[in-house]
Amino acid sequence: MAISVFPCPPAAVTEDMKQLLPATFELIFWSALFMVGGSLILGRAAARHRDGILDSIIRVFSYIGIAVPSFVVAIVLLVIFGNLWQVIPTLGRLSTGVAPPDTITGFYVLDALVQGQFSTAWDAFLHLLLPAFALSLGGMFQDARLMRSALTDNMGKEYMCVSRSYGLPEKVLMNRYLFKPSSTSVITVMGMDIASMVGNAFMVEQVFNWPGFSKYGANAMITKDLNSVCAVVLVIGATFLVVNLIVDVINAMVDPRIRLGGDL
Repeated sequence: MAISVFPCPPAAVTEDMKQLLPATFELIFWSALFMVGGSLILGRAAARHRDGILDSIIRVFSYIGIAVPSFVVAIVLLVIFGNLWQVIPTLGRLSTGVAPPDTITGFYVLDALVQGQFSTAWDAFLHLLLPAFALSLGGMFQDARLMRSALTDNMGKEYMCVSRSYGLPEKVLMNRYLFKPSSTSVITVMGMDIASMVGNAFMVEQVFNWPGFSKYGANAMITKDLNSVCAVVLVIGATFLVVNLIVDVINAMVDPRIRLGGDL
């Protein structure tokens, strides 16, 4: 039997996008928070204790985190917290019997907080923890390595030697003089990692039964739903464009050499 070229009308795809995109974007938002926060903490810690025990431990875990795909991490977390240690919910966006909040943004945690439904917000946040951590782990360790490398490279620059000669504490040197010049390249990579989460979430959403747009895209490819596949590709491309623009704006704010055309 021949397969229809347009099995799903465009109107139906649009409705699916309206329903499913908020779930995926909420997952990506929390994954990005975990990735950015974790990479900054680990990168700075490794740079401050470079060539020490803590630096070595972070580097070893970085190799493991980068090498292991996100869906493998998702399966391991599902086995641990779904079978062995059932303290965190593993499937879906809300527990059985918990009604979703009225839709404002489509982000369950935010919508529930705005409406004063704190128990629902907490339940939604617990459901986000495992898929967000699995999705953010690889980017977190990659960006931590880049941050550590950038910080250690700039530590030996002349302006840092002069600043140390003034007797400034290491904490002040790190926060005021070292962090900003070292973060521009890392911010660019972070932006690409965040944008790629839409595609990386395909298998993670499948594992945790997350009703999002990425899971919808994976099912569309399996069923050869070409309209839905085109919509997924367009969303991923638009995400990269928007994130690239945001990254350029942030880099211009962080580094005055970019803002002033490199004259500094």
